[in-house]
Amino acid sequence: MGLNGAWKIALVYALFSLAWILGSDRLFLLLFPEPQELTRWQTGKGLTFVFLSSLLIYLLSRREALAESARRKALEASQRRLHALVENGRELIYLISPQGQILYASPNVAQVLGYDPLGYTRETLFILDFVHPEDRPYAEAALEGLLRHPGETREYRLRLLDAWGRVRAVRVWGKNLLEDPAVRGIVINVHDETELEEERARLKGVLEALPGAVYQVRVEEGQDPAYAPLVYATPRQAWEVLGHPAEALLEDPAFFFAKVHPEDRAKVEEAVRRAVAHPGEVQIATYRFLHGQKGTYVWLRDTLIYDPETRLLTGYTYDVNQEVAWERTLRESEALFRTLAETAPALILLWQLEDPEDPASARLTFANQEALRLTGYSLEELQARPIWEFVHPADREAVRARGLARLRGETPPTRYPFRILTKEGEVRWLDYSAARVELGGRPAVLGVGLDVTEAKERERTLEAFARVSVALRQSEDLQEMMEHGLQATLAALEAEAGAILLYEGTPPRLVARAERGWIRNIPHAPTLKEPSLVALALKGEVVVSPDLKGDPRVREAARPYIPEGYSGLALPVLAGR
Repeated sequence: MGLNGAWKIALVYALFSLAWILGSDRLFLLLFPEPQELTRWQTGKGLTFVFLSSLLIYLLSRREALAESARRKALEASQRRLHALVENGRELIYLISPQGQILYASPNVAQVLGYDPLGYTRETLFILDFVHPEDRPYAEAALEGLLRHPGETREYRLRLLDAWGRVRAVRVWGKNLLEDPAVRGIVINVHDETELEEERARLKGVLEALPGAVYQVRVEEGQDPAYAPLVYATPRQAWEVLGHPAEALLEDPAFFFAKVHPEDRAKVEEAVRRAVAHPGEVQIATYRFLHGQKGTYVWLRDTLIYDPETRLLTGYTYDVNQEVAWERTLRESEALFRTLAETAPALILLWQLEDPEDPASARLTFANQEALRLTGYSLEELQARPIWEFVHPADREAVRARGLARLRGETPPTRYPFRILTKEGEVRWLDYSAARVELGGRPAVLGVGLDVTEAKERERTLEAFARVSVALRQSEDLQEMMEHGLQATLAALEAEAGAILLYEGTPPRLVARAERGWIRNIPHAPTLKEPSLVALALKGEVVVSPDLKGDPRVREAARPYIPEGYSGLALPVLAGR
């Protein structure tokens, strides 16, 4: 029981006794004036006083004993917690003498450094013996500093050698408590920062390997982020990319923006402020900067991101001179290409597969005005369907196969003719040249086509006449001559069905015929009394029918034999003996 508790009990007992004696004596004198009766009551009062005072002392003593027990248990629990923290924590605790002799070592020394924490009890150990040889002079000076500054906490960084011979980077706090009678020693707290130092070294290596400069700015509350002070900048890259030492950037927050091109300064300031206003979002700014060594403006690009918890704005600055020059050249090339494409008298288009695995996804990405004029389609209409659908059915598969082969890197013919179908259904011939190019990192085909329809038709006409002329000379027999002539004509027209009909006399009378395909099934009228396409042709007209089955000029008797979707031509040819 403590002194304070004893005095408290004595004081309560004295007050109780004084109140009892003074109060009870006066009360009994008033109640019992007779001496004999007063004597009896005084004896009873004494016995009552003894009982009550004993009970009071017991209760007070018990209360103090319970309080002392609670304090002792709390102290023991606190000591157990402290012991657990010391034993299981990563921070080591030593108590050393003025000469550096170890007087105490926390149990976790075994876990962190591999040494026996009780080794100091079996032999004399000095803490300086565990310091890395290169750091020992520094550690000796630190011990002298602690001796010169009692009661002051001092911090140091040095290296220790653990039981396995490895170097451990540690942070040390020391406090001289030699004058404290409860301690009488120097308390040393050691925190192992080896992993942190290794991580810091790795990060430094990564930063040094980057081609651009990394920097960090601490933004305080209410501060303009654009002019907040830098806390870090990679030295080598700052010199190479900016042409200025990192120290110049760290000393003066306004130094950087003083070197930014006046036309770009507001844009960069806004990017910095926007990064702080939108934490976690990456902001990008491209600008010109006056290089300290080159003396000219160079193009730089910054990526910025802000962490509100640390209040650090992190940026990465790198040189984009070549990229900007390439982009400028590309824009100029694109402008030149578009100018040439829009003024060239040729169809120019660019197409690629939207899905590399699906040939049906071939879509136009560019078509010039001549392509729109020639086909009659708008750009949206051309882009809405596979490119092959605008090619004539007879040429479609060949054009498709060559286009896909070119995309695969093969070498099909670079120039060849084929036919396209315009929006009005007209057939147009193209003299087409193609080349493989890259667009958006994927292969594409650039095609240039000249409209050679008139020349092609003249060529085909001459070829057809030549074929028919040769066919007609193959026999002197009229029927054979007509058969050979029909065969050559159908080949020239690429037609499936046709007929040569020979009429004589007035009125015209059918005297011979040669037929191919479904026309053989049509019954021919021996005379031309009924209106028909043949009757119009015999009058000297060249008759064209886009839809034979629905043409009112076709004889009713012939209509059931005509398949759907066929067009036709009736051409008069004079024949003589």
